[in-house]
Amino acid sequence: MHVILLAGGRGTRLHPLTQDLPKPMVPVVNRPWLHHLLEIVGRLPIVDIRCAVHYRWEAIRNIKWSSIRGNVPVELVVEREALGTGGAIRNAANGVTMTFMVLNADIVPGMDLCELLERHRKIGADCTIALTQVEDPSAYGVVELSPDGRILRFVEKPAPGTAPSNLINAGVYVMEPYILDSIPQGRPISVEREIFPQLIEQGARIYSYISPAYWNDIGTPKGYLSTHWDILQDRMPIRFPDGLSLHNGKEDIRVGRRVRIDSGARLIGPVLLGDGCVIRSGAVVGPNAVLGPDVKIGNRSIVQNSVIWAGAQIGDNSMVEECIIGYNTIVEDRSTARAELIPSRGLWRDTARPAIV
Repeated sequence: MHVILLAGGRGTRLHPLTQDLPKPMVPVVNRPWLHHLLEIVGRLPIVDIRCAVHYRWEAIRNIKWSSIRGNVPVELVVEREALGTGGAIRNAANGVTMTFMVLNADIVPGMDLCELLERHRKIGADCTIALTQVEDPSAYGVVELSPDGRILRFVEKPAPGTAPSNLINAGVYVMEPYILDSIPQGRPISVEREIFPQLIEQGARIYSYISPAYWNDIGTPKGYLSTHWDILQDRMPIRFPDGLSLHNGKEDIRVGRRVRIDSGARLIGPVLLGDGCVIRSGAVVGPNAVLGPDVKIGNRSIVQNSVIWAGAQIGDNSMVEECIIGYNTIVEDRSTARAELIPSRGLWRDTARPAIV
């Protein structure tokens, strides 16, 4: 079968971190998310992988594909203009003549993709849409089902308390190639809002696959951070970078090579430190902290519930909480950052702190 990864979005919900970086390349436990996703789909009987790209696609082009997927061909299908999910599928699936699977590249699918494929074939569906349950479906497209699992309709972002179910589109689809005939070619179109409802009206066999397995959306700050904490606590099996060891034998504190932890510094798990990190005296890192390679935490600073990308530096006597901090960023001494998305390669100062004269 073919696999199509939809990786062309602008990542606006993570802006400004994604200003120069395509969303599928954001680091998750210090490896680009696309690396993880390729390993997940690698469990399928694949003919090839087609990656639909648009925004900042050159960064994706520089991946060493052979080191990730072995001998499975991976093709980048570049959209010169953004085509939406439907247009991207139609463009990337050019020439496909067999069953294919589509995944949004910003979701974390813990479901058994082989089981999803098997259900699709067993039920004889034209298209199968993976669904997941959420507590509050009002921010999503909700699905109403028949007793046998056939999808009857979609309700886009229902008002709180009015949704027909708490089942939402998980961003994973199995399709037969003739479905492509229903998608106009060469123009932007949404498969979720336009193509699927149209197919249901026409009587197509659109079925659901409901999975209780782990699912998350790394395209939002909340989802990005919570995915890290879930991985650190083994709720979602993801391969960590090579070369990690347990700090003082503690299973929830993983550290890379050449890490320096000064006397008086404390690590409170779960924590992941990349290669070359430096934690100065009196600093406290954790709980829930992931530091990329060569991150430096200053004297008496506190970092918790945060992900800090490679090369960033946190000054002395600073507080970082619920933040995502970009590559090679410097946070000034005596700063307090809470719930911030701090862009890469800049100097960040706490504007609420009076200047020292």
